[in-house]
Amino acid sequence: MLQYIEVVKKEHGFTTVPYVELHDIELKWSSVGLWVYGGKPVALVERTMWNEMSTTVLSEVPGFQCGVPLPVYNWKQPWHLDKRVYSTFKKVAESGNYDPLTWAMMVQELGLVDPNKVANLLSVETVPFTWEQGMKSLITYLGLDKFVRLLHKTTYKDRDGNVQEVSAQFVAKTVYLYYELNCLGYYHPDKANRNRDWQDLYENLFAWLQSVRPEVQLPATPELSKMDGLIIDHGYKLALPWSNKTLFQWAEGLDNCLWKYTDKIVHNECYVLGVFKDSCLVAAVEIIGHRITQLYGYKNSKPDRLLADAVTTALKQSGLIN
Repeated sequence: MLQYIEVVKKEHGFTTVPYVELHDIELKWSSVGLWVYGGKPVALVERTMWNEMSTTVLSEVPGFQCGVPLPVYNWKQPWHLDKRVYSTFKKVAESGNYDPLTWAMMVQELGLVDPNKVANLLSVETVPFTWEQGMKSLITYLGLDKFVRLLHKTTYKDRDGNVQEVSAQFVAKTVYLYYELNCLGYYHPDKANRNRDWQDLYENLFAWLQSVRPEVQLPATPELSKMDGLIIDHGYKLALPWSNKTLFQWAEGLDNCLWKYTDKIVHNECYVLGVFKDSCLVAAVEIIGHRITQLYGYKNSKPDRLLADAVTTALKQSGLIN
């Protein structure tokens, strides 16, 4: 049974509830509590000079892996006394599924939620934590209530109306959009978007970034320029993205993260070509160091053999790849 025990300070040291075996653990002057599992201390809670709480893992005991962050004791709202939170936390700790626990830890440490909301986060299957700072920014952007509701949205409908599972990768690329906006100095909503699910949020952030990011012209070598508009085998046509605006359009058409490649192309770290069929973008190819590093279609799917062979043959004949 996982418990929180307050540390009682006496004139000549520290005392705790008698059945807790401290062994050689040294309690510091800043110690204010212990997390105990099976009668053994697993983490020490300390109060910092800024009157905040920090949790330090002390040991691992059978049945409880202490490699995960443990909840920080909130002296204003002692949620360990809340039966709902206590029982839910125990279930998560014993299940070995720590993703929801990590979410709850991160959100609670921001001081933004009450115990009941922490319990809600612990009790549902939700997307795993991906990028702490980005998530903190998203909370600010969306507001806490909308953010918490979004956590419970584990599926979304893609453009074809198919129901998809929210993955860590999808969350990560959504967070990165907002990170890019922050780098440009944008933090607040451009308009009252509903953001019903992660797909909505991604599309709204994508459109916002596309509208505010300055246009950047993308360089191309003479050899690469010759490929622009080239008709290759099986009726495919190659094209160059001459600006980051084109990359945004391609990313939207292929539902991928091509828009992130602007800086890499500008610094000659890679080349990117679009592959068209009947005026429709069907794939994109990345070239680094005279070899194809990526060749993907819609949603980073593998293209058919005819397309792959046509592109590879054309790039080899041009000398762009070995």
